[in-house]
Amino acid sequence: MRASEFTNFTYKTEPYEGWNGDGLVVRAYDGTNEVGHVIFEPTEDDNTQWYAVDVEVEEPYQRKGIASKMYDIAKKVATQRGAIIVKSHTQTDAGRGLWQDKLVWEAEANKTTLNNIYGGDFPDRDEEFWDYVTPREFGQALTVETMPKHKVLIMLLSQYRAEHIDDITDMLDDDQQEIVQSYVNDPALASKTIVVANNRIIDGNHRALAAAIKGVPINYVDLSELDQEPIDEAEVGTTNAKTIANQLKAAGYSNVGSGADSTVWAKDENYIIKILMPEDLGNKAEQVFRKFYEFAMSHQKLACMPRFNEVNTIDINGKDYTQIEMERLSPIEKGTFMEGVVWFFSDFCQAQESWDKVDHAMGLTDTWEWYPYAKSSKSIANVFVRQWQDLMYNEKLYAMYKQLYNTMSVLYNTGTINKFGWDLHTANVMQRSNGQPVIIDPWFSEGASQ
Repeated sequence: MRASEFTNFTYKTEPYEGWNGDGLVVRAYDGTNEVGHVIFEPTEDDNTQWYAVDVEVEEPYQRKGIASKMYDIAKKVATQRGAIIVKSHTQTDAGRGLWQDKLVWEAEANKTTLNNIYGGDFPDRDEEFWDYVTPREFGQALTVETMPKHKVLIMLLSQYRAEHIDDITDMLDDDQQEIVQSYVNDPALASKTIVVANNRIIDGNHRALAAAIKGVPINYVDLSELDQEPIDEAEVGTTNAKTIANQLKAAGYSNVGSGADSTVWAKDENYIIKILMPEDLGNKAEQVFRKFYEFAMSHQKLACMPRFNEVNTIDINGKDYTQIEMERLSPIEKGTFMEGVVWFFSDFCQAQESWDKVDHAMGLTDTWEWYPYAKSSKSIANVFVRQWQDLMYNEKLYAMYKQLYNTMSVLYNTGTINKFGWDLHTANVMQRSNGQPVIIDPWFSEGASQ
């Protein structure tokens, strides 16, 4: 019998003890013969996010939906355990094919509208919801994202100015507690959607509270997205800027961001193209980048350094622009432990503190109470303190943060010597899909806009 005639595949799951914690193996069988498997383990930074470390389907059985089915099974198991599946930065060919061919659920950003969420049954007119929305925006596309379980808890504690989740449940009357319990009992809770804006839950508080009690992530849309306007390019409206944009769009690229001195373009999940195009002819953006590029290329063994493919100069109508091709990274989510670490590390570098002093300070509630997302509640600060203290049980993760701080310190000193301004705020450290933080833009030219 030819492989093309096989239709009755069976699947089994089993635990997997990965480097970063407990994960999952899904195996596919044709009869008693194993014909494929996929192995997931948690990312280094968050055990509620799993990524595939190995995907394999034997040649005669490929292109039959086996890998996609294994991913679907993994998603269900992950949801039951309060986790989600994320893309791996170092995907296998099979895994990359899954994402590119859109055979799995996260292949592209999930979009919805308020009309789809509410189906016409919108909150009462006196609800806070209407402070952020007008009826003409009901059909506007919003991105559905997943809020990790620890962030659900932090947002609730901050919003209700509570020290513990029990303090919030004590505020509820009997009917409200019954509603929350019904959500806790719902096996599909993690797939429900809440509405947030300005780091507040605007609608779906009961669902969010149930997720915090149950310890699972939950989907959300952010109404702040309705107010977002495109960021102007560094060099705005010129013939050259339009020429660069048209050429990149013709090559299949889309604009994914802009800064004071550059625009960023991408057409897949692996790499981006960054064009240095400062509006001010006297701007030293090229000099600043070249210095960082030299530093990064001479320290490629450091995991917190970006991976560059190519850097060259392009001529547009007699004017030179620097074109940089580098790995594609993701922004660090606001209000998370990692963002807080970068936030403090940047200040400690300027104070030229030793690692021992930084390590000690990061384990103190008094330190974390300065973090904007922890100012409203001591219990939130303690959540981050425990995360830092838990690093002593994870040598690999501890070493990652130590390397990040020591590298930032060297960059601060290097920038000072070269009379560059220190610009290593939280947006200038990004991360790979495995949770590794990566420094992308530590300096600005003194006298230029930050």
